[in-house]
Amino acid sequence: MVFEYFPFNKIIEVDQTDTAFANRGAHGNMLWIMGWTKEEHDEECRQWTRHMSWEAHQEFERRKSTLEEDGVSEYSVGQYFNYDGRSSIIMPLSIMG
Repeated sequence: MVFEYFPFNKIIEVDQTDTAFANRGAHGNMLWIMGWTKEEHDEECRQWTRHMSWEAHQEFERRKSTLEEDGVSEYSVGQYFNYDGRSSIIMPLSIMG
């Protein structure tokens, strides 16, 4: 698991829909980068990673409502498309609008 934190003050000066970057807000990013050595563990490890990602997103949605209102963070999608990898769950339209 990787956490990214960048100062967001400048990022939230731009409205959520003004650029293609729809993950702007008063929050960090979390990435799940998993690895394993045995092919027989593929499905189990992928399922665990999907589940943990889902749990993290649910927590993001819960906490998003508690962020100080800045006019931008409340509209953050909570997903950064460049980090999506090969997921067939996340569609560009749901992230980019």
